Amino acid sequence: MRPWLVALLVGSGALSLSQAARADDERAEARELFRTAEAAFSRGEYRAAALAFEAADAKSPNGGAAYNAGIAWEKAGEMARAADAFARALGSGELADARLEDATKRLGALGAKLGVLTISAPRTATFTVAHVEQAKAPRRVHVAPGAHPVHVRWASGKTETRVVRVLAGSEKQLELVEPGPGDPGAEAAEEPATPPKNVGPSVEERDAGGGPWGWVLVSAGALSLATGTFLLSRGLSAREDFEASGRADADAHDRAVSYRTWSTVALLGGGALGGAGVVVLLASPKRADAGQRSAGWSLHLSPAGVNVVGRGW
Repeated sequence: MRPWLVALLVGSGALSLSQAARADDERAEARELFRTAEAAFSRGEYRAAALAFEAADAKSPNGGAAYNAGIAWEKAGEMARAADAFARALGSGELADARLEDATKRLGALGAKLGVLTISAPRTATFTVAHVEQAKAPRRVHVAPGAHPVHVRWASGKTETRVVRVLAGSEKQLELVEPGPGDPGAEAAEEPATPPKNVGPSVEERDAGGGPWGWVLVSAGALSLATGTFLLSRGLSAREDFEASGRADADAHDRAVSYRTWSTVALLGGGALGGAGVVVLLASPKRADAGQRSAGWSLHLSPAGVNVVGRGW
């Protein structure tokens, strides 16, 4: 036999023995992790058990370990991770009939409440979304319904962020393409991060509009109506004095006429001011962020007069 052929056979045998030894070590580590997971599960430490079951599955892929991880994640209340684990268990093709049926049933129930995000990208890229960190595409990830940022890192070092909205019981496809040399490649999103220009007055412009003046007019109208009511009552009192004097008290008559005149002016003016204030308020633009306290002015009536109070954010 030629020397080079002997060397090749010896080298191949050594490599096979090395690979077999490494596989045996990984299986031994997987068995130890599996026992650790079982112990944590028996203590009710479901999250720790799920992580250990997944670590065992990563060392030596096994449908049973993935299935157990799904049970543990479900008991820990992390339904998206449970659904991913059941999907891996079903994809392994290693589940016995009872576990196969149970995993299928559990995944169907979870899938109705969750969404699925299917990500495709070059193998050189990694992405992070929800509970999945630094993963490679293609990958199907179960997520809770709502908006999810997908952070991507390309082989060139560029990063990108895409925001994807997923509905319950549905699947969203996301195809990631690496930016070209001329693209910024820093941050990108499906929706613009800043509002478009020239779409209406800004928050500051709306606050400077007619809203505060409307409240000024309404408050002034209320004060005028209160003054008119007071003058009217004084006028009625003066008229009663005039009638009690047998219509002989000229001063009481003059007071009654004066109070009646001024009360009429105050009541009519108050109604006009209040009406104008209501019109201004109705015509003023509403704040876009109505959940926050707006800047403006308010009036407070007191026996000493009218107090104007400004308020900020």
